[in-house]
Amino acid sequence: IPSRVVVGLVYAGATDQGGRMVPHAWVEAWAGDWVALDSALHAPRVDATHLAMAKSAGGEEGAVLDITVPLLRGLGRFDLDWVDEP
Repeated sequence: IPSRVVVGLVYAGATDQGGRMVPHAWVEAWAGDWVALDSALHAPRVDATHLAMAKSAGGEEGAVLDITVPLLRGLGRFDLDWVDEP
């Protein structure tokens, strides 16, 4: 099954300063379309709590490191604003 790694941020719960997003990685598998899967959290589905920032092309060595390092370097350099669902 073709697959690729996705890196980004995931909502990790509320703090006294508001919501908190932390670095995270999950996978996507090809099943006629890319299906996102996350085995690290309690529910395997990937939803609006996940913010994808980069995806590997799949299969090549070093791909995860190539897409993760720029994400880690950018942490703290941007702000996310929460908006209520309309």
